[in-house]
Amino acid sequence: MSGDPQTCDDAAALAQKGLTVPKPAGMSADDWQKLTGGAYPAFHSAIAFDDAVSKQNFKGAIDEYTKN
Repeated sequence: MSGDPQTCDDAAALAQKGLTVPKPAGMSADDWQKLTGGAYPAFHSAIAFDDAVSKQNFKGAIDEYTKN
């Protein structure tokens, strides 16, 4: 991942968007859990990277890294 501030901000914005996607109506709860169980940690990591590298907000980065 790039340390460029704009790239970090863009990745974090997309990750935030990914965290708000609703479960599709036709998807089972188990399948949704499997999908989000893999995706959400990656999203939180992208946000944490932005906090740490681009914004120098280490508390925010730690908070994001520890979310599930």
